[in-house]
Formats: sequence, C-alpha cells, structure tokens
Amino acid sequence: MTIETLADFIIRRRREIAEAQDRLRVELDALDKEFEQIDKAARAAGIEENAIATERYRENNGFFAVERTRQKVVAEKTIKEAVVEILKDAGHGMTALEILPKVNQRLGVDYPRTSLSPQLSRLKADGILVRDGIAWSLAQAPQTEKAPTAAAEGASKPETAEGSDLSVFS
Repeated sequence: MTIETLADFIIRRRREIAEAQDRLRVELDALDKEFEQIDKAARAAGIEENAIATERYRENNGFFAVERTRQKVVAEKTIKEAVVEILKDAGHGMTALEILPKVNQRLGVDYPRTSLSPQLSRLKADGILVRDGIAWSLAQAPQTEKAPTAAAEGASKPETAEGSDLSVFS
C-alpha cells in the first residue's frame, strides 16, 4: 500500500475537480443554448411576461473566492402591483387563497402563500387595502374636500352686463 504525499493529493484532487468542472461546463453550455432557443421562441410568440436579470455574486469555497454570475427570472410587476390590479379587476374583496393563484398566473411565477401574506399586510399598512375578516379589498380612495361653491350655498353668482361669471376672479 502506497501512502500518498500531500503534494500528490493536491495535484490529483485539482485534476479531479478540473475534470468535474469541464463536464459541468459542457452541461451548462447545452442548457444556455436551450435557454436562448426558448427565449427566442418566447419573443417570437410575444410572450415576455418575465425578464431575466443577471446577478453577480462571490462564492467562497474555503480556499479562494470566485466571482460568478447567474440568471434569474424576475417578474415585471411586483406582488403588490399584481394584487391591486387583481382586486380592481374583481371589483370585490377576495381571500388570500383566492388572490394567490391569480397573482401567480398574472406574473408567470409560483409564489408560495408565505410570499403573499407580508405583501398584503404592507398594502394594508400603506392604506391601499383593508381587511374584513378573511377578505382583502381595496380601500376607498380618499375624498378631497372641495370648498363649497356659491351655488351649493344657495347664493347667487355675481354677473356682469354680458352675463359672465366673475366668481373665478374672487
């Protein structure tokens, strides 16, 4: 039985890792090509509900840090925007379990319930939604107070000889 020296171990292990990386790069290249084809097909079909974002990150394997990039699908709209649109379209309150599949369908994603609940609470805190039991609905738009007009108070409007209204100047 031969005992492997540290130098031999390091050389052997680096070679094994390099071979594994090469195999993975070949697989990744094939997936990148397929992704490009799918992306072209989606554009040709007019399907662009989601954008692809490239994200840079650092990976540390214990010996050295490597800078890498990865792509991830990002919905064009936020969950909160989708919720507001869905409730506007529905015209009535809905439960979170009714809202969630519509959000997922609209955004082309598969968010879990745990992603929706905090957004509903934020919309409520922002005064955009109200909650009645388990149903969420849009809050009423705040009414801006208007100064009462002379006609609303029963007063007559001052007029000139030509009959034009001077109230705009007062």
